[in-house]
Amino acid sequence: MAQPVGIGPATGGDHVHRSFRTAVVALRLCDPEVAPSALADDYGGLVGLLADLPPDTDIPDVDALGTIMTHAWGSTTIDALVRTNSVRQAARTANVHHSTMQAHLETIAAELGYDPLDDGIGRTRFGLASLVWRLRNSRVLDLPAPGHTAHGSPR
Repeated sequence: MAQPVGIGPATGGDHVHRSFRTAVVALRLCDPEVAPSALADDYGGLVGLLADLPPDTDIPDVDALGTIMTHAWGSTTIDALVRTNSVRQAARTANVHHSTMQAHLETIAAELGYDPLDDGIGRTRFGLASLVWRLRNSRVLDLPAPGHTAHGSPR
């Protein structure tokens, strides 16, 4: 079986194009190192919004995340914060001390200009910006360099 895989929602013939588009988004959001497949249904209505989002849409939160991603801890920390409900849970997920996670969160909040763990709109903004950043920076559809096998060694 090919991997990674993006799977769109089951649909009738009239909506196959939509299922395909959302499957491609799910694939691009996939992290083959962690999970070799991704279901569009897992993202609910967000996957449709992401499929319809023009690639050049100006989203300042995404640009700010790009700056945060330059830190060695950026990707792991953002992923942990998006997937959990508290700083302590995020720290466990990222395998760091909770005070380290708190310091990273403060850096992120300063860069974004809002609290990404706010129970209100801040969490939504942060989660959406994270998904858009992942889409824009996905490498799952990149082809390997000519003359190399899937494991990176020359043929």
